[in-house]
Amino acid sequence: MTVLVEPRFSRRSLLQRALVWSISAGLLGACAPAPQPTPTPPPAAKAETPKPAQQPKPGTRVVEIRTHDWLQSEEFYGPWWQKFEQEHPNIKVKREWFPRNEMHVKIMTLAATGQVGDVVRINLAPLASEMRLKGVIQPLDPYIMSDKKWADYDYKQFWPAQIQTYSKEGKLWGLPVVGHPGCLQYYFNKNLIEKAGVKTPPLDGNWTHDDLITIAKATTVDIDKDGRIDQYGLQPCSGVEEGVVAILRAFGGDLYNAEGTKCLLNTPESKAAIAWFADLWHKHKVAYPLELQPNYQETFPGQKVAIVVLTSIAGAINNLVKDKFEWAIAPNPLGPTGKHATQVSSDGIAMSKITKYPEEAWEVIKSYVSKEHGLQRHFAGLGSPGSRYDVWGDPEFHKRQPKLVPIWEVLIKPGELGAWHHPANGRFFEASDAARNILQDVWLGKKKPEEGAEEAYRAVQAIMDKPPV
Repeated sequence: MTVLVEPRFSRRSLLQRALVWSISAGLLGACAPAPQPTPTPPPAAKAETPKPAQQPKPGTRVVEIRTHDWLQSEEFYGPWWQKFEQEHPNIKVKREWFPRNEMHVKIMTLAATGQVGDVVRINLAPLASEMRLKGVIQPLDPYIMSDKKWADYDYKQFWPAQIQTYSKEGKLWGLPVVGHPGCLQYYFNKNLIEKAGVKTPPLDGNWTHDDLITIAKATTVDIDKDGRIDQYGLQPCSGVEEGVVAILRAFGGDLYNAEGTKCLLNTPESKAAIAWFADLWHKHKVAYPLELQPNYQETFPGQKVAIVVLTSIAGAINNLVKDKFEWAIAPNPLGPTGKHATQVSSDGIAMSKITKYPEEAWEVIKSYVSKEHGLQRHFAGLGSPGSRYDVWGDPEFHKRQPKLVPIWEVLIKPGELGAWHHPANGRFFEASDAARNILQDVWLGKKKPEEGAEEAYRAVQAIMDKPPV
């Protein structure tokens, strides 16, 4: 029996939601690192002559699976789905692509009128909770359990923290397509640091916050002696959901609890982390001023900063820096907890609740989260690698992305990554925006750390106490 999702919104409320989404997405983008340029892919190998498509067995149904995704490279996805259809002659994939900052609200609009497709992309992992609460997606557990070969190998390749992020009520509601351990990877200019006479960050991750401050102070320089800093030691990742959470966890704090019911910004550990982060600008004066709206695409290759904290975008940085200077990527410093704090980040894929063809939709989902997709999509310059051990541990990946190997060895391989906690009531953007807007004033020196932490806690907790979306 087909399960329909009942419309939950009026036309006016849907338009209001679209406006809220656009504003929220803009705020998220403004505080996250600037969009990365698309790396130039290596010369393509000579295309093989497409193999004739297998013909379905007589009596086999041929179904069309609608998949929603954001606009991406047809050069990559055209051949990808052509190959998939050759290997699955009973499935025709109909792709419906939207601009990424519009995708979530468009999918929710389709779902509200019972018109959503069979397979849907999850723009950011925490949005799976909203989709679950509104009846848009269904658990994947039955399909995993009935697919023994996939369950015995592929399922075990996903980082446990990603599985935890997509799990609620004891069920798995999505899987990560790509991902990384957080905005906590320290890209550093070896030449600038060595010129300053200090040691570069160790690639084995054995360094501390004090070591970071020492390096940043030595590389914060008024080069032309005009009384103004020309080169800063550090450009932190100030986005709350990825960069700041890593600092909070390094001190034993966090943004939310694992259940997604409590904001933890008012704990002593979180307050200590917020104060330390603010000190980078106002006490040590080593962080690139946020008022100048620093863009890593300009500051790092332009040698205006010695260290910039980013996600797993080594390919993009390589294209920007070229041969201007030597650089490398170090895991984040050990915090007061003595551990490397992490928070996985990803976008994902899920099965709609109203699909009439769940078995075929499951095959499409498996293609999206496969090892091959996680590698080849990344090599094509379309984003982070897949959130799988066999992607990050693959010899070809190490050969083509050697600078990311320390991230694999120190942060991912040990299997101790932290999950992406988020509000259980599905109000991810409301809570995230509230925290970001208040803490931004702390980084800018407009609020004291203690004051900002308490104010952000009250604002976020009030949102988390609201009914589910």
